[in-house]
Amino acid sequence: FPLLLQSSNFFGFGIGPGGQAGQQPFDRHAAERQKHASPLAAGSVTEARQPIVQVSQLAAQLRLLASREAELARRFGQLFLVFVAAAGVRGIGEAEQAAAAEAQAARRLRSFQFNSEDEFIGMFQHYASQSLGGIQAEELCRILNEHPSIRNYYRVTWSLELCKIMLAMLDRSRDGVMQYAEFRELLTCLLYWHRTFQEYDRDRSGFIEANELHNIISSRFLYRLSAKSMTMLLKRYSKAMDDGRCLVAFDDFVTLSVRLRTYTEAFRARDRMQHNGETGTCQFSYDDFLQCTMSLCERGLAILYNASAPEVTEIMKKFLFHALASQAHGSYKQRMGSYQNSQYYGSYGQHMVQNVYSRINPWQSFQFRSENEFMSMFHHYSSPSLGGIQAHELCRILNEHPSIRNYYRITWSLELCRVMLAMMDRSRDGIMQYDEFSELLTCLVYWHRTFQDFDRNRSGYIEAHELHNIITNHFHYMLSPQAMTVLLKRYSRAINDGRCLLAFDDFVNLSVRLRAYTESFRARDQYQHNGSETGTCQFTYDDFLQCTMSL
Repeated sequence: FPLLLQSSNFFGFGIGPGGQAGQQPFDRHAAERQKHASPLAAGSVTEARQPIVQVSQLAAQLRLLASREAELARRFGQLFLVFVAAAGVRGIGEAEQAAAAEAQAARRLRSFQFNSEDEFIGMFQHYASQSLGGIQAEELCRILNEHPSIRNYYRVTWSLELCKIMLAMLDRSRDGVMQYAEFRELLTCLLYWHRTFQEYDRDRSGFIEANELHNIISSRFLYRLSAKSMTMLLKRYSKAMDDGRCLVAFDDFVTLSVRLRTYTEAFRARDRMQHNGETGTCQFSYDDFLQCTMSLCERGLAILYNASAPEVTEIMKKFLFHALASQAHGSYKQRMGSYQNSQYYGSYGQHMVQNVYSRINPWQSFQFRSENEFMSMFHHYSSPSLGGIQAHELCRILNEHPSIRNYYRITWSLELCRVMLAMMDRSRDGIMQYDEFSELLTCLVYWHRTFQDFDRNRSGYIEAHELHNIITNHFHYMLSPQAMTVLLKRYSRAINDGRCLLAFDDFVNLSVRLRAYTESFRARDQYQHNGSETGTCQFTYDDFLQCTMSL
């Protein structure tokens, strides 16, 4: 049986959650997940390849395992039954396949205390839109937060942004709608991630130590990451405490797991497409890169794999995200002012300098009497030991301070605050200093004014088709129709009357990521091509993760 678990020198083991045998890039935890939580065989392992060894050989290996270690044999045996059921392997009776599927369904139903599969399907259909044939992120958020058995099982508040990320991970049709089979697969992953988290959260505080996250990723999930990437993940998804500890909450753990799985699959598939094998490197054009990173879509990335395979001439190990911080000092205003108009990236840098930094003072926009008063407000929320604020404090400022809260009139999610902090965190320490905070608020004021120009009825939404006008004519980015479509589907919500609407917080999320990814890609392009711009970059797997996972 271990012959089926093909490991990779670049990515780790070859069977991942919901993945393809010998094809998916992550870890061993399909075996663990099948043990604990998997709903149905066909829903968990899809489109598997034919096994590379005969069933009789597998059975002999299982018997050998059983003679040495009963528990290991039991776990591998369960995955074996699931695998052959999905792959249609001859030699395993239908009774065994049915028994495996029935056992998995029963485990899931017991977890959420449903009496039958029909009751579980009925719950999903209750929240689903008949016109769309499934649920969107808002309905997924309602299910996780409102349904008593699911809410009481996890005991966390699921943010809308996290639900959008989870939906994008499984949205194979790229239509922004989750079907029942995809929903069932997501609940399978969540059950496994929750039980893994619980094994380390022994005091049931809702947190695990950041150093334990390293153990889970490397030893439990079997990803192959560098020390630099691991440090970045710990800083991005944990919270530093005054006593020096770094803690990771369950929702952050899920966010990390979803994104790590999705980006690894996308990169590995592209690597194989370009090189007819695995090299641990990929070539991206700027537009390809945006479609990959901004969509966060697992199997909906096929458009990226149509590019001709380049000849790999050099492997650049220089880390991308915040390469700006190591190569250029000073503020974003100074760096963006150095960017000239580009045939590949547009004139967004010059636009920010001329129309944002030179015209907007955030403390005046929020009716502070002076900048000193604005600065004092910041220091009131900042930690003396850290010398700045983290995402939690940024979230408190935006949601609690009266003048700022009344200016935007929305509820800022913690995940969006983490993304905004990462965009400005030039020191890469997870701490936002005052000058970075002031720059962020300047951008937010500008983005809000732009949004208000199009939200003429003050509904809190703009039409999705207006987003094209904003990005190209107001922000001056150069994106292809394909990339624009990805943005519209990822950050808008389809309404029953056929319209697609964009809320302000989604607009901010899009603006932050588009700016950060564009700056990072452009800096890497210039670094790799001796100051010139080609619109393409070479990535190693580790570079790619450090770029995409840090934001």
